[in-house]
Formats: sequence, structure tokens, C-alpha cells
Amino acid sequence: SIGRRPERRHLRLVLRQEPPHRLRVPIARRHDCDDVLFAMAEDGMLFAPIARVHPKYQTPYVAIGLVATLGLIFVLILRFEKLADTFVIAMIPFYALGVAAIYRLRRRPGYSPSFRTPGYPVVPALFIASVAYLLLNALLDEGSRMWALGIFAVLLAGIPVFHMTVGKGK
Repeated sequence: SIGRRPERRHLRLVLRQEPPHRLRVPIARRHDCDDVLFAMAEDGMLFAPIARVHPKYQTPYVAIGLVATLGLIFVLILRFEKLADTFVIAMIPFYALGVAAIYRLRRRPGYSPSFRTPGYPVVPALFIASVAYLLLNALLDEGSRMWALGIFAVLLAGIPVFHMTVGKGK
């Protein structure tokens, strides 16, 4: 998607809810990173210096570079097991929130998706319960408890940072 500007309505949907067919192995989602960063930059959800869009390629090049640099640092300082744990513990709650959105979307008048979730409402509930089990297990396991708490602390720290910066007045 580099070099072309994604449709705004599509990117907003990606940020609000992942369609079920996109819930695959998390590492395969890295190709969407620039699209999500572009939508966040366009909607004012990133710090202004990070949200700069390249004049020729129309991509948020500073944000993409920052994500790549942070990824490189993580790869260099963490063992693979910790890297995988970090990625899963940090990302899977957001997948669960995306799946949970289906319950709210289904209640909207006139909601007519192009794809219907098979086994609704049981399948999404099973996924959410599985995520809750995995996260609870990470907290109960002595070997991963402190690491998981640190990841949750970083994620939760994003809420006040957002409201004090780019979320003012939203």
C-alpha cells in the first residue's frame, strides 16, 4: 500500500473493528502497519512530528521509521520467547476488543455487513473467553507475571498520555 492513499472510510473501520477473516497469525499483520499509522496521522491521533506525511509517497514516514526502530531495538535486546510473549500480551487484548465490537455493531439500526460471523454469538464469545484465559494465565504464571504487568502498565499509561496530548477535546 506504499505510494497510494488508502480510503479514509476503510481505515476508520480497521481502527474500530477487525473483520473476522483478518484475525489470523498476528505477525502476518505487519503489512497493515503503514495503513493504520496513516489513518492515525490523518485523524490527528499521533503527535504532530510523528504524523508527518511524505510529500511524494503519501505515507507517515516518521511513524513508520519509529515503529521500525522500536522493532529493531526489541529484536536486538530480547530473546525470541520474550519477544513473542510481549507481542501477544500487548496485541491480543486489542483483537479481543475488535471482536467484542461485533456485539455492539449488530445492534445498530441498518447494520448490514458484507461478512456475517459464523456461529454468532458463540464464536466471538469463545474467542473473547480464550483471550481472557491467556491474559489471566500470563498474570498467574510466576515466570511471566512481572513481564505481563509491565506490558499492561505501558498499555494503560497510554490512556492518560492520549488524553493529555492528542486526545484533548475529543
